[in-house]
Amino acid sequence: MMRKLLLYVLLSAGAAVCAFPFVWMLTTAFKTYQESVSPTLSLFPEKWQWGNLGATFHAAPFATYFYNSFLVAVIVTTAVILTSLMAG
Repeated sequence: MMRKLLLYVLLSAGAAVCAFPFVWMLTTAFKTYQESVSPTLSLFPEKWQWGNLGATFHAAPFATYFYNSFLVAVIVTTAVILTSLMAG
């Protein structure tokens, strides 16, 4: 029972270490520029900047990026399936 508890504690700690950069990225996206480059580290912004998200999607053509990624994924997946079928 103790081994199982220790295993779960270690797995939970590893999951937290792996998830932390993602959480940091998400919370930093809503910080002001001064907060994001400040030398003091804080996980959550003092004042949430919800407009940052809209400004990001207006700054670059993300719809085109998503479409290109989808198209490449479909083409590569189809090619792999076809070549695997022929090899099989």
